[in-house]
Amino acid sequence: MSAKVQIEICLSFLERYLDGFRGYPPTDGGRKRFAEALQLNAVSVEHLEAILKTFDEEFPTVRQIHDVAMNLRPRFEPKADTFDALRAKYGNPQPFDVPNDELACHWRAFRDAIYYGWESRKKDEEIHPDSVAFIRAQIEKYGIAHLRTLDASPEPGMPYTNPLDKLRQPKSFHQVAALPITQADIERVERAQIARKTTEQVDADLDSWSDPDR
Repeated sequence: MSAKVQIEICLSFLERYLDGFRGYPPTDGGRKRFAEALQLNAVSVEHLEAILKTFDEEFPTVRQIHDVAMNLRPRFEPKADTFDALRAKYGNPQPFDVPNDELACHWRAFRDAIYYGWESRKKDEEIHPDSVAFIRAQIEKYGIAHLRTLDASPEPGMPYTNPLDKLRQPKSFHQVAALPITQADIERVERAQIARKTTEQVDADLDSWSDPDR
């Protein structure tokens, strides 16, 4: 990372603000060591000046220079661009195309499984044979080296379907009605009819019931 402030400026400011403090380095080598610490931590000349103005009478250690610089740094770091500034620079944000991006993720997963020979390739061939065949045809057409530089299929129409989609879809009335009636279903209904009392039986039970509070 390149320094934000030149070493000559750090040396000049060090002498301007701290010369005469107790512990001020008497040699050029000593002063340069602390100037390098300032250069390493200062993000601007204004930041450098604020660091040095913090100290009083006692010449700081390298650790003190670092700590003060870190505490003051947020005030002098460049402010992040506002939304309006970003929009003026890059234009209006584009909507995130979830379906296409999701399909691109699956395309890359199938491609990598084929290329690296992962164990998932066998499962892909069983569950998604059309998609695997689609990508194998692209490998023959474009070459695997070119396909590995892409983030999405170079051609539309990969026949991918999520195997969970069928489980998520509720069955319609016609689908339920079309299910075959088994012997177990018939026996279950018959047992329910035998166990269910008629209206006359219910009335008779009520008439014969003696309420102790009545």
